[in-house]
Amino acid sequence: MKAMFTLAPRRCEPMLYVVATLFVHAKRLAERAASRARSSEQHACMYSHSCEGVYIVLSWRRVLQQDEDGRAGEE
Repeated sequence: MKAMFTLAPRRCEPMLYVVATLFVHAKRLAERAASRARSSEQHACMYSHSCEGVYIVLSWRRVLQQDEDGRAGEE
């Protein structure tokens, strides 16, 4: 009986190593995926802010153009 307990861990060691290795690789893949998701969110956020900035500039130019057109019509 004592021999079974001493042999069992040695038989399980390769399987435990494989499971531990798979767990480590899965954890690394999850961390990389989370990192990519964060970076893509940051890029999307920067892109939306730049689009908003372009929209504001175009809107302001439209207001200035309308103002100049209104002044030209008054003169």
